[in-house]
Formats: sequence, C-alpha cells, structure tokens
Amino acid sequence: MPRITTGAMNGATNSSRRKPPKRSRRRAPTTLMATLRTVERIWQLERQNRNAEEIAQRGGLLYDKFHGFMKDMENIKTALGKATGAYEAASAKLKTGSGNLIGQAQKLHDLGANAKKPKLTDSSSSEQ
Repeated sequence: MPRITTGAMNGATNSSRRKPPKRSRRRAPTTLMATLRTVERIWQLERQNRNAEEIAQRGGLLYDKFHGFMKDMENIKTALGKATGAYEAASAKLKTGSGNLIGQAQKLHDLGANAKKPKLTDSSSSEQ
C-alpha cells in the first residue's frame, strides 16, 4: 500500500479548491443578468411571433367572412332590384294602362255597384 504524505494531500486539496471543474464555473452577476435578459428577449420574440401568426390567421378568417358578407349584400341588392321591378309591374297593372284595375273598379262604382266604400282616387289607392 503506497503512503501518501501530508504535503501531497495538502497540495491536491489546494489545487482542487483553486481551480473548479469547467462545468461548474461561477459566472459574474453581470454575466448572469445579461444572459437572463437575452433569454427574456428570446422569449419575448417567440411570443411576438406567435401573436403575429395568430393575427395573420384571424385576419384571414376576418377577410373571408367580410368577402362572404359583401357577396350577401350584392345578393340582397339584386333581390331588392327584382322586388322593385315586380312592385312597379304590379303597380302599373293596378293604376295605369288600358283596363287597369282602379279604372275598372271606378267604372263598376259609376255603374251603381253595391259598394260600401267611397269612390277610389289615386291617393286612396296607394294607401290600400
């Protein structure tokens, strides 16, 4: 069994205390703070990137919804145009042209038809 001298033991102990292993090296507080700020900025950029992706996704959905809404408004405009045309055609049959319904009803009234209501006029025909 080899003998270890006290000096050799002291030297080994002192050298291990002076030089810590490379993996457990202590960092200065300023280096640690700079590293923490760097990590914080990286996380902040990651959050911003996720938010930007979500904004882009929601923007696409909003645009698609708006596009559908505009098509619906065009359909309503077309339907209102058709309804207006149908109203004008029906109104013409009622008020103008030969054999219009108001003229026919007035002729019947003039001939003595048993009517409880007074004779029709243009203003009264638009109210009914």
